[in-house]
Amino acid sequence: MNNYLKGVIDRSEGDFVIVKTTGDQELYWPKNSINFNYQDGEMVNICITKDEPETYSKTEEAKSLLKQIFQTNV
Repeated sequence: MNNYLKGVIDRSEGDFVIVKTTGDQELYWPKNSINFNYQDGEMVNICITKDEPETYSKTEEAKSLLKQIFQTNV
């Protein structure tokens, strides 16, 4: 199974590029996060990856907050 989604750049609206994906779903992508020149009609791949460090950090923050609330070890 691929960890990316195929789409086509449909149009620009304000600060966003609208990418149409399978099933005509629209994804609003911030223009300032695209680091290449693009034009309407171009095919793109949208990659999805897991951010392990961020996941761990958020889990630890949640545990710390629960410890503070319940004053117990979680």
